[in-house]
Amino acid sequence: VLDGSLYKAMPPEVKAVNPVGSGDSFVAGLVVAWQRGASDSDALRFASAVGAANALSEATGDVLYQDIERLCERVSVSRL
Repeated sequence: VLDGSLYKAMPPEVKAVNPVGSGDSFVAGLVVAWQRGASDSDALRFASAVGAANALSEATGDVLYQDIERLCERVSVSRL
């Protein structure tokens, strides 16, 4: 629940190398997106991409911005 609505965010499937820290990365991505003025749905899209990008790296919290951009295009967000 963000603006009083429920949303469902579906990140794309990725070949996870190390998913440790992906939840923390999601939360960090959500905060960054909101600080940049993103709508709730766009913030969820960005956060989901950040969490998925984290899982692609062997090092926890080591995400590449190009991975985030690529994954962001493939995240689906729907309002329930």
